[in-house]
Amino acid sequence: MPLKFKIALFVVLLTVIVTGVAGVLITGRMESSLRREIEMRGEALARNLAANVEDPLSQGDDLYIARFTTGAMDNPGVVYAIVVGGGGRIVGYRDAAHEDFTDFLGKPYEPPAGVRPLGKREFLSQTYDAPRWGPVYDVAVPVMLAGQKAIGVVHVGISQEGVKRAVNRTRITIGAITAAAVLLALLGSFVLAGFITRPIDRLMAGVREIQKGNGYAMQLPITTSDEVGHLTRAFNDMVKSLGEKELIKEAFSRYVSRQVASLILDEPDKYISTLKGQRKTITVLFADIRGFTRIAEALAPEQVVTMLNVYLTYMTDVVFRYEGTLDKFLGDGLMAIFGAPVEQPNSTLNAVRAALDMRERLREFNLAREIGGEEPVLVGIGVNYGDAIVGNIGSRERMDYSVIGDTVNVAQRIQTFTEGGQIILAEPAYRRVEEYVEVKSLGLYELKGRRKKVEMFEVTNLKEGVVESKDE
Repeated sequence: MPLKFKIALFVVLLTVIVTGVAGVLITGRMESSLRREIEMRGEALARNLAANVEDPLSQGDDLYIARFTTGAMDNPGVVYAIVVGGGGRIVGYRDAAHEDFTDFLGKPYEPPAGVRPLGKREFLSQTYDAPRWGPVYDVAVPVMLAGQKAIGVVHVGISQEGVKRAVNRTRITIGAITAAAVLLALLGSFVLAGFITRPIDRLMAGVREIQKGNGYAMQLPITTSDEVGHLTRAFNDMVKSLGEKELIKEAFSRYVSRQVASLILDEPDKYISTLKGQRKTITVLFADIRGFTRIAEALAPEQVVTMLNVYLTYMTDVVFRYEGTLDKFLGDGLMAIFGAPVEQPNSTLNAVRAALDMRERLREFNLAREIGGEEPVLVGIGVNYGDAIVGNIGSRERMDYSVIGDTVNVAQRIQTFTEGGQIILAEPAYRRVEEYVEVKSLGLYELKGRRKKVEMFEVTNLKEGVVESKDE
């Protein structure tokens, strides 16, 4: 159920409960007050009638008794007035249902069902259900001669229908007020819910855009200074941070695969020391076009740039596929490292697989060039394994994520020995993958700037049974 409907339902229920409880309390208090008023009025009428008929009753003056009982009927709500003589016979009678009362005079007084006799009490009030008048409040008061001797009893009956009608009218009024309050509460709750949920709806729409990978430049308007406003401000800060992170990821993805970039950005603390500079054991790969100067001389500068862009795109895709890190472009070549910043179980095998994949992709590249009548491009690849310093290297104004060390120098020197299509491993790299690759030993070579000769091996293919994939 949407939040706005939950808020509306809560407000309506709260309104109904509050008005319902208030109605019950008001009608209960009102009914109690009216009943108390009837009781007091009935007692006053009964005592007044008893005082008025004292002398006529003692003297047997039925005319005066009839006059006083008739007068008692003039009071609102009175349905009967009865005077009972000392012998228990009716000597005065008036009610709201008969015009001729002579049939009642002289007859024994029989209390209605549910009404107890007065007995020796000085006052008795009780309520009963009369067939003709409904609930009736009966007040009985003795007629005292000189305040000493009871010579009769007066009964005054007051209908409680007026109370019932008044209470019912009040209930109807409260019901109407409740209905109006519910309607207003419903309208008000929808307005309030809309005021609350509109910013939340905007937040939800923003979250959906972020989930789609869009909206990193989005900034939602802050329309309130309450908790929703604080939440919107926090959302805007989060979007800004995500946008900055996405820009960093996009920039970093130019050097490493997107999966590696995500891993580094998700756990930056784990790799921060690497960015500052750290000794790591890695595999270095150099790839360079053989005879590039001759090829470039035969082409216009625009054609050279186009050819290099296509070629380097092929090579970069392969490096990223095998979770390598693109260190730099070297004119017509590139340098890639495997095992940094994210360590790999066998970085050298990944580098070899990448080199073989480069050679295969280069065949596709050259096929397209041959169809267009262009000279094929041949690439030599050198690979070495060992320790190096990895991290941000450069000046205060500019730094690059790169590697330095003898391992890098050897890989670069080996690459210069390659012919087009050759993949050459230095001895340390070969020992890491000798069970996976087929090679041809090239013997010991003396590299420029090194005293110790380096044994080199040319990779021809992966051994049978080794899956050609970046996964172990």
